[in-house]
Amino acid sequence: MALTELVRSRTSREAGWFLLALAVSIVAALLSPAWGHIAVLALLWATLGTAWNLMGGLTGLLSLGQAAFFGVGAYTSALLFVKLGITPWIGIFAAAAMGAVLALVIGWPTLRLSGPYFALATVAAPVILSAIAVANPDLTRGTLGVIIPFRPDPGTMVFTGQLPYVLVAAALLAAAMAIMSAASRGRWRIRLTALRDDENAARSLGIRTARVKIGVTVVSGALTGMVGAVYAQYIAFITPTSVFSLDISIDAILVAVIGGIGGVRAGVVGGFVLVGLRQLVFQQFLGDYPGLDTLIIGSVLLVLVLVLYGRNGSLLRPLRLGRPGRRRRETEEAA
Repeated sequence: MALTELVRSRTSREAGWFLLALAVSIVAALLSPAWGHIAVLALLWATLGTAWNLMGGLTGLLSLGQAAFFGVGAYTSALLFVKLGITPWIGIFAAAAMGAVLALVIGWPTLRLSGPYFALATVAAPVILSAIAVANPDLTRGTLGVIIPFRPDPGTMVFTGQLPYVLVAAALLAAAMAIMSAASRGRWRIRLTALRDDENAARSLGIRTARVKIGVTVVSGALTGMVGAVYAQYIAFITPTSVFSLDISIDAILVAVIGGIGGVRAGVVGGFVLVGLRQLVFQQFLGDYPGLDTLIIGSVLLVLVLVLYGRNGSLLRPLRLGRPGRRRRETEEAA
């Protein structure tokens, strides 16, 4: 009974964070296009951070290549729409499939690595894909980029205001938070955290670590690909340097770190803090000084990490399993 009540309590708190983000975003979209733009980006980046947190927070896989899944998803949906006339409502799922396939292709050889070696291996993926996109102008238009035609219609996912985009991005965030919530409970929670804490020990207890890592990477890649698809449709213009940028991978990590490593609500907190701070600072004070906003925001985030986070590395408490002895017992039961 106590466990059931605990699960219900956590679910209600997570739903409360999502509803708060949705309410703030709707109000922002109704206030002005500028505030609506910030709300849409915050929701998308919240999903981006949640997808990374599934890997980095629960499993300890420090991926620096989320931009690869993001860019592939953006190009998949955009090209299907522009060249074949396929609605982005289908393109989103095609982007998820391409993100999952790419995650499988990248993950199969690189997941044998660990720590900084895995991070260095993943950072090369978006660079390679960006070069491929530039080298194939007949398909991707190279450095000229892909322009989404402005034909407002619900069927083409092209709208004249921000509110519909807010609802689409919120639905995507809800799905990502639901997956994150399911993965951070029960046996999956124990398996993933055991893998994060000590992969060799988890393997010795019978946990199929390779299969778990591949599964988490594929789900994260699919979610990130969907974010890229919605982003492309919203921005209506993508280039290899914009969607395969290392900045996107770094932003995914920053969102998770700000909100709390391993937390279901981390995406909501981190996404709105990072995007809100960046957009407001840039628009209000630093429009004439490109690059200075990144320096200031990076400095602020560094201070937050060093001063506020403490030794746990997150402002909001990360996923825990209790005392070490209890953790070992639960891991053995899960195996």
